[in-house]
Formats: sequence, C-alpha cells, structure tokens
Amino acid sequence: MESGAVNCARCGQPIQPGQPWHLDHDDTDRSKYIGPSHTRCNLSAAGKASHKYD
Repeated sequence: MESGAVNCARCGQPIQPGQPWHLDHDDTDRSKYIGPSHTRCNLSAAGKASHKYD
C-alpha cells in the first residue's frame, strides 16, 4: 500500500500511501476475499447492502 501501486477492488482507483484501507470480502460470500479496498468504498458497500429493499 505504501507504494501507491495498489488499486481498490471496489472503485479501481489507487489506494494512496497513508490512506485508510480494508481487506475486503465478497458481499454475498464473506469467505471470498476480493482484495484491498478504500475504507470508504468498503463501508459504503456494506451500508448499501444492509439497506436493500426488495
């Protein structure tokens, strides 16, 4: 991460050195790792998933 050469698994943008990030998992199967994600991208996806309306 400190090199700035890793892209977010959610938005595809670089994760900048010092920027908060999470080890991110698949939204439907938590046993599947999708890669590093910006903290904001990961939390946003979780929030959207928890507020889905069918």
